[in-house]
Amino acid sequence: MKLKIMLISSVLLMGCSMSENLSAQDSSKVDVYINDGSVQCMGGGKTVKQTERLLEKEGINVYSSTCGDINGMAVISVCGAGGLHINVHSIDEGKVPEAEKLGFKPVSLLKEGFTKNCKTKSRPSNSLNIQ
Repeated sequence: MKLKIMLISSVLLMGCSMSENLSAQDSSKVDVYINDGSVQCMGGGKTVKQTERLLEKEGINVYSSTCGDINGMAVISVCGAGGLHINVHSIDEGKVPEAEKLGFKPVSLLKEGFTKNCKTKSRPSNSLNIQ
């Protein structure tokens, strides 16, 4: 009888231990970002979908995506200069080195974080109507 109780107890404890490991794996996501490449006064740049596909093409699962602007940094305000608009993706923590090879960086490196801001990026209309 004692043997059965010990056997059942150890099976139950193993199950608890396994579920803890699974939940630990689930929580090991990290946000990475990449500058979208847009240019002041001209827009353009890569969309969130484009940078998401870049990661997925390399076998990196993307769990969620957003875009925004880096906080606490300044850039020169002149047409043709780059900006602070970024695309942010949540990936498995273990895939960060692979993402870094593609130009992504962990959001945790942004000292003041970022503000979500997913505005539509389009080129300005040609006000001179030159074709």
